[in-house]
Amino acid sequence: MAEYYGDDSDNNSFGTSGDDIAYGYGGNDYLRGAAGDDILYGGAGDDILRGGEGIDRLYGGSGFDRVSFADAGTQGVIVDLRRQLIINDGFGNREKIVSIEALGASTRFRDIFHGDDGKNMLLGNQGDRLFGHGGNDQIQIDGIVDTVVDGGEGRDLLALLGDQTVFSTDGSQEQLAATSRVVVDLSRGLIADDGFGGTGRIRGIEDFSFYALTGGRVTGSDTANRLEGGNGDDRLMGLGGGDELVGGGGSDQLFGDNGNDVLIGGLGKDQLTGGQGADIFVFAGFSFVGFHIDEQGQQFEEYFLPGDSGASQKDADRIMDFSSRQGDIIDLSAVDAVANLDSANLPDDAFTWLGTGAFTGAGGEARYQIRNGNTFVLLDIGGDRGGEMVIRLDGEHVLTASDFIL
Repeated sequence: MAEYYGDDSDNNSFGTSGDDIAYGYGGNDYLRGAAGDDILYGGAGDDILRGGEGIDRLYGGSGFDRVSFADAGTQGVIVDLRRQLIINDGFGNREKIVSIEALGASTRFRDIFHGDDGKNMLLGNQGDRLFGHGGNDQIQIDGIVDTVVDGGEGRDLLALLGDQTVFSTDGSQEQLAATSRVVVDLSRGLIADDGFGGTGRIRGIEDFSFYALTGGRVTGSDTANRLEGGNGDDRLMGLGGGDELVGGGGSDQLFGDNGNDVLIGGLGKDQLTGGQGADIFVFAGFSFVGFHIDEQGQQFEEYFLPGDSGASQKDADRIMDFSSRQGDIIDLSAVDAVANLDSANLPDDAFTWLGTGAFTGAGGEARYQIRNGNTFVLLDIGGDRGGEMVIRLDGEHVLTASDFIL
């Protein structure tokens, strides 16, 4: 038997073959039992508890605590957080848990996870049954074939990974990358392609994100949705409600449709269509002053990390239907307007609006011009009068400072 006592930092404890007791105390701890009948106390912080083969007692304590079942068990796990009960721990044992809010990773078998009426996180694999019940839950899976996902009441997020965990007969794992585009329609409760050609049904899901290089096509519903793409070229459609669409990496197409939507293209050359309603188009990027030492001594240089739009008109993000009359806004508050020596405190500066006036060389300035029937917003951060970011608005517009969050 071994006893472990942590402290207020983040601790790791690994059990023995005997009956162990581990106290995490403060911090975000990882406490793992082994073959014995173990007692694990997470204490304060967001802890991960992993009991192992014996009949264990797991106490999360304060914080957002998770029980993991990533051991090579012999059968499927069944857990019900409403009863704070592990009905089967994967080794045929029934165990009581206390103050646990999250479950997973799961095993290579078909596991069943039930949340409760609070905020839960359920991490499953292909073939699992995951039920959020009440509260605003996060459910994460790596494939949809033979998987049941029901968010239940509340505003729930389904995160689909861009890879799958494949188990061999000895319990070892292999990660497989997605081979096709992810296709999801929340309005129909349908995953038409999980990235591997698999299809399935989902219920009670309002928000969706996925992580894949292959790109995807995601359609929301008539309620407010948050849809987040991966690193490929994605197509996100909000439909009704006030939606938040986040493209991520790649050259994405975002369609807000009805409602007052927020569109965030992310990295890549994106096309943003707000649709009806007063929409907000959000851009990011920041600059800072760094230095190097050469033969003449210390030399300062400005660096700009481009965010959501290119530095030239041909590489610019494109707003397809900007309308001041509808109340559309271009949000530049996440773009740092002035180079900073302290890159840890970014962004913190607003732009000076010049209208159609020329850049003065002062830096931190925004202006616009009309060329070939389209409107281009130019941002000059470093004062070189050239501009480090360009945003294209289809059509000719008369823009004022009120069209922006500078």
